[in-house]
Amino acid sequence: MEILVGCNKDEMDFFVSSFGKEGWDNWIAARKQEKFAQLPADEKALVESYMKDVK
Repeated sequence: MEILVGCNKDEMDFFVSSFGKEGWDNWIAARKQEKFAQLPADEKALVESYMKDVK
């Protein structure tokens, strides 16, 4: 029996195309907010500091 593990280079493109650009952007924003809300205060501060430096 053969098992394929991993993904191909176009897998995410297929996934995103089913959402559309606006749907994708909304999904990302909601996911980011959800994950950020789960962080302790000290880690939130680190993330915010990093995001200021990256932009």
